Amino acid sequence: MKRLVLALLALCAFSVAAMAQEADMSGLTAEEREIVATLQTNGANARNVENAIKFWRKAPDDLKARIMAAPQEKRWPIILCNFLGFNIGTTGRTDPDFCEGRVYADIMRGQESWSSDGKWVGPSEQCRARNKRNEYGQLICS
Repeated sequence: MKRLVLALLALCAFSVAAMAQEADMSGLTAEEREIVATLQTNGANARNVENAIKFWRKAPDDLKARIMAAPQEKRWPIILCNFLGFNIGTTGRTDPDFCEGRVYADIMRGQESWSSDGKWVGPSEQCRARNKRNEYGQLICS
């Protein structure tokens, strides 16, 4: 009986949280909803989404246009790098294109290690045998 009560309480708490999140979404513009959808596909939690919306509302129009023009899978690296302070027009290690390319490559490299049903499969045997690594010691399989 205790387990049933705990399960019902957990279900109610989850339902209330889901309804609160939906209620918070009602005040967002279409662009902001699209950004939230992008973040949710990349595993962002509620706090990340809240901070991203604050960032989006203060972002310059040229950055917003750049994000919206980018393919869906490349939006998160643009948002992240600009949120971290990489500014358009800089060069070298502070170049946002450099940061975005690295973040996107890390995301793609990470996706190769997971199956479509969300199970960890790790790098293939061929990749391990090649033992090609980046400067952080991570295997490069592609």
